[in-house]
Amino acid sequence: LLLLLLLLLLSCTGVSNLNHEALTYAHAAAVVRGCSFPLKPSMSPAQLQRLLPFVGHFMARIIHQLITTGTCEQLQCFRQDLPVTNSRGDLRPNTAGGATRALFTKLPGVGPIMAEKWFKVGFRSIESLLEAAAADLAAAPAAPAAAAARSQIPYLARSSSSGSRLSKSCQQDSILPLSREAIYSLNYHKDLFESMPDDDVTEMRTEVLQTLTAVTPGVTDGWIMQTVGGAARGGAVHDADWVITNNKCDTKLLDGLVTRVYDNMTRSGRLVSQDEGFCRVQVGKLVGYKEKARKDLLEKTDRGNRHQLDHYDHIWGIYVTKAGKRRRMDLIFVPPDCHSWV
Repeated sequence: LLLLLLLLLLSCTGVSNLNHEALTYAHAAAVVRGCSFPLKPSMSPAQLQRLLPFVGHFMARIIHQLITTGTCEQLQCFRQDLPVTNSRGDLRPNTAGGATRALFTKLPGVGPIMAEKWFKVGFRSIESLLEAAAADLAAAPAAPAAAAARSQIPYLARSSSSGSRLSKSCQQDSILPLSREAIYSLNYHKDLFESMPDDDVTEMRTEVLQTLTAVTPGVTDGWIMQTVGGAARGGAVHDADWVITNNKCDTKLLDGLVTRVYDNMTRSGRLVSQDEGFCRVQVGKLVGYKEKARKDLLEKTDRGNRHQLDHYDHIWGIYVTKAGKRRRMDLIFVPPDCHSWV
């Protein structure tokens, strides 16, 4: 429980990039995980600081609070949307509204910036956002397409241009900075927030494998779908992440594969399309990555980012089950010669 609370504190730092606050909690979580003796409530903060490596006075006090009460000042502030103080007692910037903003960013297509805007406007729940979204769209000028779909919130935010924002007519009287993706995710937030049952994961895997076979004529075996992410570590997950490759075919098999998979699954209604809701498709980034890696090797430069999966063809999307549930799904397409490295 103590380890879980420390990991929760790590997630509550309010930033996506590593900083010294996050590193402090990460150190503490690692120390607790590797501790060879039981941590007891009778231990004082001074004792904990003396016995635990990489733990200072501030973190020792937090660990003592967690052991004795099951919570601490920082967690309480986070849960109540209050700003968190640092070891000197100063307020940490951009920590107000931590719990609410964390809830908002669970919606596919909603990042930290949009979540912060919503919180600053005054929204504190998904329900309040849904009400505001409905009022916002109802107040917009009635274009023919919008009027026909006004009762269908997730389909109302399609843009005729870039597809990343509401149409200009809707933006003029906008109450919220809502994207098409955000509106779709809001409408299906109950599905997206649920822990994914095993049956849905199995269905998703079967559907993807069938799609891979359908879009690669003549290739009937050799496909590998390796579970990664939270599901690979066990426990409840809200999305399914897979690395996909084929160990019996040439690397050229992957050329254009992600696009064919996207087209096939959106036509069948199993994948939410880019003009409907949250879906990101990345294609062709590996070539540039390899060139950078070659230059780094020649120049003996280490950029420190070579172990990421971001340079592979990728689909970040929402899968629609046969029962009509919306589930998050990530597909990472990896050449066979890179599979062991990934």
